[in-house]
Amino acid sequence: MIDARKAPVPIERLATDLRTLRRWLDNYATCPRTWPTKKTEWMGVLARYERGLRIAAGMLDVPVPATQSWLSNEDRAGIENRLSAAGFCVRPVQEEA
Repeated sequence: MIDARKAPVPIERLATDLRTLRRWLDNYATCPRTWPTKKTEWMGVLARYERGLRIAAGMLDVPVPATQSWLSNEDRAGIENRLSAAGFCVRPVQEEA
């Protein structure tokens, strides 16, 4: 998975990792079950996803809010939309039935 402290990540790998993390976030959000570590796990995945979004945005010159804290849902969606407009889709590809 994404680690910004290491050598630059190939953009194709970054896209794959972000789609995987986005799918996990969607699964956490829609899963009605709860367990003791669910929130902690979700926050860890969200942190990795946001770090990856910032890396991708930097690679593609997509603007991001200048905040060191968590992104708001609106800011996150805006970055996803701007990345998509630049040809970098972070949403998992929907398979046709």
